[in-house]
Amino acid sequence: MVLYQIQLDFPQIAKLPNGRPSQNRVSSMAYEQVALSETLVEGQGIEVIWQGNVIAVFRHGGVLYAIDGICMHQGGPLARGKLCQGTIECPWHGWTYDLKTGNNTATCQPMLSSYRVREQAGKIEIDFGT
Repeated sequence: MVLYQIQLDFPQIAKLPNGRPSQNRVSSMAYEQVALSETLVEGQGIEVIWQGNVIAVFRHGGVLYAIDGICMHQGGPLARGKLCQGTIECPWHGWTYDLKTGNNTATCQPMLSSYRVREQAGKIEIDFGT
């Protein structure tokens, strides 16, 4: 269940080829507010759109995580997936990814980008830099 979805108004830089998230990142470190802290409850995810990319943000075990939000298998919405022991399971076909690294847990191969995320002054912010 997506609890909160926002569209951030930034210039379009990267496009989503074939519905897959772009692996391009902005070159400078910059935290951007993506949600209010109260919108992200423990054990659930939210989906945000940033420069045409879907990002899934999770609160799991009291820690915030942010990874690309589209499953590499068939484009399932990861923010709607099941969290379990530091992983997210795609709700469509069960592919799982490590929340810290974005690696597919079956192959240990990097598949999704992960982002630094912080919470301060009641806001959730993601570092979209490299």
